[in-house]
Amino acid sequence: MNLIMKIEDITIEHFNQSIKNENVTVDIWDEDVLLQTDIYFYTGNHDISPFIEEIKDRLIRFNQDKNLVLQNIIDEGYLQMAETWAEDSKITLPISKEKFLESFYPFEIGFCIGNFEDEPTVMVYLGSNIECFSDHVLCCYVMKKNNLMEYKTVLEG
Repeated sequence: MNLIMKIEDITIEHFNQSIKNENVTVDIWDEDVLLQTDIYFYTGNHDISPFIEEIKDRLIRFNQDKNLVLQNIIDEGYLQMAETWAEDSKITLPISKEKFLESFYPFEIGFCIGNFEDEPTVMVYLGSNIECFSDHVLCCYVMKKNNLMEYKTVLEG
């Protein structure tokens, strides 16, 4: 069973064991994105409640900042990497920047929680439907530094 919701409507209840048999998805970039309810906790305290508002704020900003997230993908050199892979695979080049960026879509959200004084780690996983990049996943870390959002993408697969 799928439960689709807006980011703003996420509550602590969506992380409770009782609804674990439901898939909770949120609307991000006009995609239904799976909200992982299995949170990795660095400490013995498994309480998400102090972090829920910060998590929602980061996801709302991620949703609003699509162009910044995509620009980070370019800044990190993933277009050049895709072109190199395409060349090695005899795929038609060049790959246009626009086509490359349009190919990315969020499909899953994960979390890591430390101590109460720590910031939550929010990760949005991005897939791509460009042939030479389709078997790979980018993990975008949604971070806040000095009240400004930062997006750092890392190739995971």
